[in-house]
Amino acid sequence: MKCNLKKLAKADKQLYYMMRLCQAETTPKDAADWLKKLAEFTESHPTAREQMGEREADALNDLAVVVGFIQDLSLLVSMPSLSHEKGQMFVSQSQNLEAELVGLKDQIDLLDFALPIDNLLEPGMAEGALKKLDRFIIDKVGTKIGFLYEDLVHECFAVLESQCEMENARMEGQQQVMEVMEVAAIERQHRDWTPVPVAALQPRKERVEQRRRKEKTRPAHSSVYEITSATRAEPLAGGEPASSPRTFKVSISTAEVFSTLFGKAKSRGAVNWTDFAAAMVDLGFTVVPKDGSAYTFSPSEGMGVKQSITMHRPHKSRIEGYKLLAYSQRLKRVYGWEERTFEVS
Repeated sequence: MKCNLKKLAKADKQLYYMMRLCQAETTPKDAADWLKKLAEFTESHPTAREQMGEREADALNDLAVVVGFIQDLSLLVSMPSLSHEKGQMFVSQSQNLEAELVGLKDQIDLLDFALPIDNLLEPGMAEGALKKLDRFIIDKVGTKIGFLYEDLVHECFAVLESQCEMENARMEGQQQVMEVMEVAAIERQHRDWTPVPVAALQPRKERVEQRRRKEKTRPAHSSVYEITSATRAEPLAGGEPASSPRTFKVSISTAEVFSTLFGKAKSRGAVNWTDFAAAMVDLGFTVVPKDGSAYTFSPSEGMGVKQSITMHRPHKSRIEGYKLLAYSQRLKRVYGWEERTFEVS
């Protein structure tokens, strides 16, 4: 970093906080502190938020969620430091997957979609490029790119669960629970963290064939890491399909919010974030601010649904453009809502 951060802190605090987040030595705890300061600054300087680009705002929102998750998790378990030398399973396996995908880059041609680059702004072009990429990945590696990462996460968790079961069995075999805790505490003080052993990488041909066999047995659902829009109804996060939604009798203002979100007209206008939050409260949800600009909406007991949903307050607090589609698809996937779900009382 060539700029003088001390001078930048005086000249442009918002940029200073963002540059601090970009430093390689910034830890999750440091990032949480800088995000808090950045949020406080933009709250006290509304014009500063508007100067920020939409992509910048979205990236900061995602970062806030990741940092918050790491902080919450670190309260429950001891987190090992990231290492590329210790053979940590997820790090090693994700590096192997990345290397496999990078090796395929030169074999796909997407110039028809992205040359000139403004082509991607035309209706259907970006989606078409992603679909072609998906078909290419299936052909070359045996499954969709989303399932490559989903399977990686599941495999790593399966190994951790197996280790946990083995440790629980060992603990249960001890006569005195307190003795075991004391011994474990002493051991933790005198030994380094031991990484999960990483299995030897299979030959590429065997990996592709194994993925193709698994692909044939998958249930009909999309990966949570899907890169293209789903063309069929998706299940809830808990695995159960969304049931037919109930009809809500709502006020005119609430009906207008959801009509804009779920309407089929090409020009649907925009929804103010405050109006959206008020409409959710009108339905019976409680709103709790989380990290950054994330807000969790939790349904009341009488609503017939149990799952909470976390949404990001968009840049400039206006839900418009592709954000309207993203919000409506998310609400439909989780709760099964559509435009006719809401009727004016």
